[in-house]
Amino acid sequence: MQDEPFSTEYEGFFAEFYDIIQADVSDVPFFVWAAAEYGSPVLDLGSGTGRLLLPMAQAGAEVVGLDSSPDMLELCRRKLATLDDGTRGRVVLVQGDMRSFRADRPFALAVLGCNTVLHLLTLEDQVAALRGIHAHLRPAGILIVDNSVPPVAAWVKSMDQEAVFKFANPVNGNAVIDKVTASFDFANQVEHDFIVLEEYAGDKLVRAARTRCSMAIMFPRELRLLLTHCGFEVLHVWKNHRREPFDGEAREVIVMARKA
Repeated sequence: MQDEPFSTEYEGFFAEFYDIIQADVSDVPFFVWAAAEYGSPVLDLGSGTGRLLLPMAQAGAEVVGLDSSPDMLELCRRKLATLDDGTRGRVVLVQGDMRSFRADRPFALAVLGCNTVLHLLTLEDQVAALRGIHAHLRPAGILIVDNSVPPVAAWVKSMDQEAVFKFANPVNGNAVIDKVTASFDFANQVEHDFIVLEEYAGDKLVRAARTRCSMAIMFPRELRLLLTHCGFEVLHVWKNHRREPFDGEAREVIVMARKA
C-alpha cells in the first residue's frame, strides 16, 4: 500500500467507487421533475457516471453532460450503451471544465447536483462557472444548485481523525473499505481530504488506491449571494428534494434560481 501511487479523485477505482457510495438515488425524481417542468435542453454540470443525466434522458429530456473526468464519462457511456435508441439519441457527453466550457446552444435548465459546485475552491472559480452557466441559459432559464449544509460542529470534533466506511461491490460482492481523514481550513473555507480505498475478496486485498482532494466549504447564505452577484434571481430555497422550505434544521440546501 505504501507504494500505491496517488490517483485523482475521479479516475480508476475512485471513478468506479462513485456509484457505490452514491447508491442512494432519492434525489433523482426531483431532477427528473425539474427537467420535465422547465424543458430541454438540460445542462448537467459534473455529470459523472450519469447518475442524474441518464434518468432525465430516459424520461424524455435532451441532456448535455459536462465532466472533467474521462473515466467518469467512460462509465457513463457504458451505461448509456445499454439503453434504448431514443434515450441514447437525447444525450451528448462532453469532457470539459465548468469554469470555461463553451456550448453551441442555449439551455432551458442547468443543474449542479450532488455538491458539484464545491469542486470550485476559490471565489474566482465559483464566479467564472456561474457566469458561464448564466451565459449559456436561455432568457429566464433555470439553474438548480444542490449542496450539503456544512456540519461545522461535527467537523471540529472529527478534525484529522480517520473515518472508516464499509460498502459492498455490487458486481462481485467484495468488501470496499473507504478511509477518509479530513482537515478543515475554515479561514479559507476549504476541506482537505486524504482518502484510501481498499477492496477485499474475503481477507485478501485485491486492489487499493489513494488520493488527496479538496472541496470548498460554502454556506447557504453565501450561495444565494453568489447567485445574485452572477446575475440570477433566487426563486426558491429548499431543505430537501421534497421542496420543503429551508430552515435551521436543514442538512441540505437546494436553490432554484432564474437567469435575470
